[in-house]
Amino acid sequence: MGQVYSWGSNSYGQIGTGSTNTRENPREWSQNVLNNTNIVHLTCGVRFTLALSDAGNVYRVGQLGNDTKYYPTLLK
Repeated sequence: MGQVYSWGSNSYGQIGTGSTNTRENPREWSQNVLNNTNIVHLTCGVRFTLALSDAGNVYRVGQLGNDTKYYPTLLK
């Protein structure tokens, strides 16, 4: 599976670890949320991260517009 690990500044939940705590060490995105989805590509912005699965689904964390997600959420 394409696992996602993230760390760093996290003021907007953009590293997808379920909180806004800054992480100094890599932490895996929750597989309970991704349901063993195979992530093949990431795009990161200042306040968000987008993840593309091998099935063509896009997941997001962080702030997009006025909406903030702290766990990976499927875009519809």
